[in-house]
Amino acid sequence: MAVGYISPVRPLTFSFNGAYVDPQVGKVLPGYDLVNGRVDLRNIGGRNIDFGLWVRNVLGKTYISAPVVLVSGFPISSGNYGEPRTYGVDLRNRWGG
Repeated sequence: MAVGYISPVRPLTFSFNGAYVDPQVGKVLPGYDLVNGRVDLRNIGGRNIDFGLWVRNVLGKTYISAPVVLVSGFPISSGNYGEPRTYGVDLRNRWGG
């Protein structure tokens, strides 16, 4: 699910997306939910310069995104953990536009 909002202050946009992953059937992996967010300021000063702030895994969930089964009869399971909370800044200059 994604939600976006363009503010009345025209170049400012907000966007959030989220997902819920059901528990894995036959595995001992619980379900989890993820939320990501982004705020963009576009065309700063009437120029083709954009500035964005983003966050992935806003809630800081620790989750296994994919189970790894080596041998189905072996009593030990492992999995790949999903990304931790990360955040960053984007600065972009669009040439010629």
